[in-house]
Amino acid sequence: MAKLPFVGRVFFKVFVGVLVLLAAYLVLTKWITGALPVRDIVGASISAVLLAYLVHLWLIPGGEPPDDSSP
Repeated sequence: MAKLPFVGRVFFKVFVGVLVLLAAYLVLTKWITGALPVRDIVGASISAVLLAYLVHLWLIPGGEPPDDSSP
């Protein structure tokens, strides 16, 4: 089974950025609608972690490209 790639420094920086966006989203939602259900907070928090990991994967170097000349 392949090991999932993880670079802690990159993830932490991306996660802080995503948390800033999450806080802005929650404040804007509360300001516009006047209510902020717990399900929205929980769902946005779970999504923030997943988004941070995906962006982290996008930013880390992928290593050597595969050689297409092999059979």
